[in-house]
Amino acid sequence: MDLAILDVNMPGPSGVEICSWIKQHQSDVFTPVMLLTADRNLEQKLTGLNCGADEYLTKPFNRAELIAHIQAMLRIKRLTDELIRTKRELSERERQVVTMQLAGAAAHELGQPLTQISISSQTIATLLERACQEEAVTKQKIKEEFSCLLDGCNQMKQIIQNLSALNEYKTKSYVGK
Repeated sequence: MDLAILDVNMPGPSGVEICSWIKQHQSDVFTPVMLLTADRNLEQKLTGLNCGADEYLTKPFNRAELIAHIQAMLRIKRLTDELIRTKRELSERERQVVTMQLAGAAAHELGQPLTQISISSQTIATLLERACQEEAVTKQKIKEEFSCLLDGCNQMKQIIQNLSALNEYKTKSYVGK
């Protein structure tokens, strides 16, 4: 709905009651409400404005004045809708930036243990090849390299568990590490 024009004194629910209902049930849309009344009572006007009315005109009013108020309310509606759309777009862009930052942080965190695993794997392959050629390679050296592999795997498991448990993104500082 672009604009609601309500008479304060209507049969059934009053314009003030309908205005209150409209304003209470707006989620992320804006519907301007204009109240019209023949009652010039200041208290009635304040009640209407306090219930959420965006405009309040007393009868009799000039037709040109009414049209000008309607155009102003529609202009405010258009600008508010544009603001809401822009806010949604910014929220989506922020979500995308956070996702990219999180992916970058995960890649960085997982890169270190993966490098360790890769180097240890290459070392074990070399040691096993030498072991086949000579008896100089000790079991202890192979155990050490397997231990490095397991450490790297455990680090990656911990990083993945930490990522899975995130409720909100926090930038990790790598300075001085």
